[in-house]
Amino acid sequence: MPVIQVKPWGEGQGDFVEINDFDFIEGSHELYVPKKLSAKELKAQEAASLAEEQLDKPE
Repeated sequence: MPVIQVKPWGEGQGDFVEINDFDFIEGSHELYVPKKLSAKELKAQEAASLAEEQLDKPE
């Protein structure tokens, strides 16, 4: 069953909500389109991931 990501309609739902594609109601739901990260944001995200991996490694 295919799912789609829509913008949340309530607090605490995060950036998007996944619903079945056949449950999509135009006017009630709005498709979620993630923003593209800038090069600076991508670099920061990669650095954070590497730092997290280092923390998770056993000594």
